[in-house]
Amino acid sequence: MPKLKETPAQRMERVFRAAIMYGLERRGENIEDLAKKAPQSRSTVYRRVKQPGFCTLREMLFYAPRFLNDRQLCEMFGVEYHGDTRP
Repeated sequence: MPKLKETPAQRMERVFRAAIMYGLERRGENIEDLAKKAPQSRSTVYRRVKQPGFCTLREMLFYAPRFLNDRQLCEMFGVEYHGDTRP
């Protein structure tokens, strides 16, 4: 079978999920802890992590500063990264 090329939307979703899970793991938290802090319901948080394409702007403004750095944002949008992100 031929290897299918990843679409930009699939790339964005993959990077978003990875950044959320990495950020939670780094803080020693889990999805349940995130659901308590998020401005939406628990089921919505689970759905957004599973299908980030349905996030609203308000939700992205909640997730982006907490979990996404500039390197991950560049990877999400397919732009070459030229900066220096410290962990």
